[in-house]
Amino acid sequence: MVKPSPKLNKIQEEVLLGSILGDGCIHKCKSEGSIRYLEPHCEKQTEYLLWKNSILKFNFRKFLNKHHFGESKMCSIYKSNTHHFKKWHDLFYSSGKKEVSREILDKVTPLALAVWHMDDGSYNYRGKRICISTQSFGLKGNKIIKKWFKERFNIDCRIEKYTSKINKKHSYISINSANTKRFIKVVKRFIVPSMTYKIGLDEKRLDEANKSKKEYFTKNFKKLKKMSRKNYLKNIKKRLKKAKDYREKNSKKIKKWKAEYYKRNKKKLRIQGTERYEKNKNKKSFKVKRKKYREDNKERDAEWKRKWYLRNREKLIKKSRLRHNRIKREKSNN
Repeated sequence: MVKPSPKLNKIQEEVLLGSILGDGCIHKCKSEGSIRYLEPHCEKQTEYLLWKNSILKFNFRKFLNKHHFGESKMCSIYKSNTHHFKKWHDLFYSSGKKEVSREILDKVTPLALAVWHMDDGSYNYRGKRICISTQSFGLKGNKIIKKWFKERFNIDCRIEKYTSKINKKHSYISINSANTKRFIKVVKRFIVPSMTYKIGLDEKRLDEANKSKKEYFTKNFKKLKKMSRKNYLKNIKKRLKKAKDYREKNSKKIKKWKAEYYKRNKKKLRIQGTERYEKNKNKKSFKVKRKKYREDNKERDAEWKRKWYLRNREKLIKKSRLRHNRIKREKSNN
């Protein structure tokens, strides 16, 4: 009699869930009458698959995959288990095809998300953003994933669409650079050392991306300058309006930030101001501007002076007394 396999623990279930969302698949074997789990990977990801198998404790094998391009070395984990895989099969394959639902996504933990990303995720070193290959879930499934990411981890995603060579429409999840940082914070502690390139920690790839960026900008500098100028002129009114609305809404915040910045960089700002003044004090345009500014802001300057005097009144009185006493002493000595 065959012994029933032990129940999966919490960590095993999390890893299995992430794997099914990624490269893993569950299918019913009609001949055996059991449910079988299978997950193939290329030879480069053997270390990652062995790490996964050390948790799941399934069967592991290496094989040659023959296709019309030739042969490629592969490795996979597999297991036949009617009892444990039945609930996962019912969740994912209720319509006979692999689908994602909110019920499934609510079970996803940071570990499961890390496994999903290591399976189907990729990192764009030039754009510093993450993409997850969710084409198998269709547009409907991607909309559910997008909403779940926002509600669960406060990560904003985009659904990117494209058409294949066979004129078939596909969609996948794309995360911009700002939200990629949030995503990496959630996932980083679970990433296997051999898969750190999927969160932007491969120095070689980073250097290559930076080099290609520089080359592209040097080649197309004039063209990019023209394009940016055109876009700026197109959207200048919208931008100015947005900036104005933001300043009106957050006027108190902006004042606070300015005051804090001034406190931190008081000496530097004073030095910069004096240097700028010395450079431009003999220029005619500077003199005209200063004169005009003083004429336009007479009342405001007077108010500032009055407020400054009220703030520093005691200090000024002390200074004047000390000066008066010093002069007296000098006269008496003479």
